[in-house]
Amino acid sequence: MKRSKYQLGRIGRLIIDRIVSIGAYLDGGDTDILLPNRYLPSDAAPGMEVEVFVYHDNEGRLIATTLHPYALLGEVAFLEVKAVTQEGAFMGWGIHRDLFVPFAEQPSRFVPGASYPIIVYIDHISGRLTGSG
Repeated sequence: MKRSKYQLGRIGRLIIDRIVSIGAYLDGGDTDILLPNRYLPSDAAPGMEVEVFVYHDNEGRLIATTLHPYALLGEVAFLEVKAVTQEGAFMGWGIHRDLFVPFAEQPSRFVPGASYPIIVYIDHISGRLTGSG
């Protein structure tokens, strides 16, 4: 059985396995991780090592980015509320996807445009990176 070569919510180095029309698949050990074209180095080739941050997209797939979020797993940063929905708030954290903070993790209802100290953790039910205020 293959072991994971990545750590969700952390910066790590992964090897490009293959290049496809939408980007490159990185060798995550037990799974492939997509690095979209917008983050792919111009000289990318199979076997090349890239430094990436790994997270889940809206559909639960593992995605990599060369951008560094304002806070990694277990870290705290002041993040700005980008949107509030019926489920919670979405915080800008320096990468393409905003960080979700459910209402249950907010000491009081967050206000769009305001910033709050947020810690990044992995939700035990969804397995996704989530924030807590």
